[in-house]
Amino acid sequence: MRFKVGDKVIGNTEASVHYATTREGFKGVVVEVAGSCIVIRGEDLEGYIVNPEFFDLIVEGKEVDNMNEIAQKLLDEETKMLIEAGLLDSRLELTSKGTIFLLARYLAENKKLIAAEAKKIVAESKKG
Repeated sequence: MRFKVGDKVIGNTEASVHYATTREGFKGVVVEVAGSCIVIRGEDLEGYIVNPEFFDLIVEGKEVDNMNEIAQKLLDEETKMLIEAGLLDSRLELTSKGTIFLLARYLAENKKLIAAEAKKIVAESKKG
């Protein structure tokens, strides 16, 4: 586990994707390490069970995520651009925006093929 009780943490960009309250920028203190999760308490004094991957360690008022920094340096320019555009997240998985973008692009490029398949489906449904 990369966090221990007492660590100060801040939500990273992934926190906003997965959580409504403990979003990017949410600051809290780890009050418990529970299996693969951590329990953090923010200024509201509520305890939140969260995935530690969506939080970075705060050291002397500075957010630190060494693994993320190293990974960003290793990424090629095209991948960095996809992340910056919001099409991929920091784990290199498609975001909702990325899924919609790719689907729209596929549909635009394959409109005739899709229409032909749809025509076959309609014809078969009228037979049965």
